[in-house]
Order: sequence, then C-alpha cells, then structure tokens
Amino acid sequence: MDRTAPMLPVRPGDVERRTHDYKRHGTTTLFAALEIATGQVTAAVKPKHRRQEFLSFLRQIDRAYPDQ
Repeated sequence: MDRTAPMLPVRPGDVERRTHDYKRHGTTTLFAALEIATGQVTAAVKPKHRRQEFLSFLRQIDRAYPDQ
C-alpha cells in the first residue's frame, strides 16, 4: 500500500503524521477451511475471487481429507 499524500517533514520532538487514506495495488483472495476437531487450517491464496478458484480450493480440501 502507498499513501495518497507524502509524509510531511517533522520538527525535532514532533511525532510523524500520516494520512489515513491509501492507494490500493490490487487485491488477493484467501480461502480457508478449519477442521474443528484438530484446529488444522487448510488455506489457499488466489489472485482472483471467482467460481474457478473456489472450486479449485474445494478440490484441495477433498484431496487433503479423502476419507471424509
């Protein structure tokens, strides 16, 4: 993330201040599944949030837990 405005120089003894807004450089998607009994998390990070990525994640879970 980048700030939308540059930081201003500070005087000695002052605290650095920043703007609250920022520029986004795209997003990413985190899919996660929690196995409650063991606390194990299965996760996948994908560049997009579409049906294809979600189905791919579900297949990953199927491979991780073939007997269930």
